Amino acid sequence: MTAFPRRRIPPSARPSVLLRLSPLIAFFALIVLGGLVAAVLQSLGPPGHRFYPYDKLFMDDAFLGTLGHTLYVALVSTVVSLAIGTVGAYLLWRVPASYQRSLQVYRLPIVLPHLVIAFVVMVFFSRSGIVSSVLYRLGIIDEMTSFPRILFAPNGAGMILAYVIKEAPFVMLLAFGVLARVPRRLHTTAKLLGAGESRIFFTIMVPHMAPIINQAAIILFLYTFGAFEIPYLLGASKPQMLPVYVFSRYFHGSWEDRTTAMAALVVLGLVALILVVVYTRTVVRRSASERIL
Repeated sequence: MTAFPRRRIPPSARPSVLLRLSPLIAFFALIVLGGLVAAVLQSLGPPGHRFYPYDKLFMDDAFLGTLGHTLYVALVSTVVSLAIGTVGAYLLWRVPASYQRSLQVYRLPIVLPHLVIAFVVMVFFSRSGIVSSVLYRLGIIDEMTSFPRILFAPNGAGMILAYVIKEAPFVMLLAFGVLARVPRRLHTTAKLLGAGESRIFFTIMVPHMAPIINQAAIILFLYTFGAFEIPYLLGASKPQMLPVYVFSRYFHGSWEDRTTAMAALVVLGLVALILVVVYTRTVVRRSASERIL
């Protein structure tokens, strides 16, 4: 297969490209920056007590529990999705090319909306759902109410399950696209030298997938951290996920609660930004040390 050379934009042409894209850039910048400025302004208190909503927020044990719960669900669902997606991509890469097309059904959750995924989890994994019914019919559980509580659980199991069903195929698709360009002779040579499948995966395949894994980790974590649909449908009433906490305070609270809700929204954005910066710097530093070694 002939490799097409990348088309590089000469430096002299870059200003004209930016000029053509300026209406689109200005439109999205106005929406994003306008939303951020509006959120910050609405999160401030009266003159002389501008940061009172933030003081009140961080003295609220419910908010601190909500923030920790949100970080936990986002982190666990991201890590599990990355693990399943990368391993699944490697297993698909090991399948002969003639059978890979028949296995493309794994892409189905990618095109389904999160609301549909939440409905699927309800149908299959509720205590009156399909899985509990099958286990009861097989005699594995004495009654359907003995099925573990997954939906609306305080540990966020239902939300994590829904996110993994949605996100693991996305990671698998990205990782397989990288592995498709890896020469199979690397695997064959490693096998001839006595390496096992686990060692091949971690020492050869994972380094090839590392850049796309890092990008996927940021995308998945940010989305899960700020998502509303699945937490609203599958989350417990206590502790709540942070977006649901903001929604409840803003639309079902007093005027003072609205200011606190916007302060929580600003904190959500700042925490997400800090975590992404820390993660990115850690990845860059680790990559630089590996290049030196």
